[in-house]
Amino acid sequence: MTFLRYLFSCKGRMGRKGFIFAQLSVLCVFLGLGWALSVHSREELVGMLTNMGSEFAFLLGVAALAFLVVGIWSACIAWPMRRLHDMGKSGSWAVVLVVLSLLPIEEELILLAISLIEVVFFLYLLFKKGQDGENEYGLPQM
Repeated sequence: MTFLRYLFSCKGRMGRKGFIFAQLSVLCVFLGLGWALSVHSREELVGMLTNMGSEFAFLLGVAALAFLVVGIWSACIAWPMRRLHDMGKSGSWAVVLVVLSLLPIEEELILLAISLIEVVFFLYLLFKKGQDGENEYGLPQM
């Protein structure tokens, strides 16, 4: 399985080690982006983009944002699905939680409850041992 397919595929299984590795990889990417953006002042960044031409800079920014959003949401659905598959469970629960987090809810108590459910679900995915041997989703992987 190629690296990109491993990261974004909803098929098959993902063990605890692979899940932790994937989460740490995303964390490192965001830390790297944050560091890169913090090295330059706002004026330097605007100057660099302005020198490239305003239309090009705008299109580049939109394309980068679209790429990040699609990649992040694909991973937010794929990794929990594959962790659930590793435990022999349906991956549809991961989709339910992602959809739940996208609902336009303004009530603070409901938002807190959803956040707590997501944290408990993440910890469950992180620490629950997968099934030994082959299950209906395939052989165990890293």
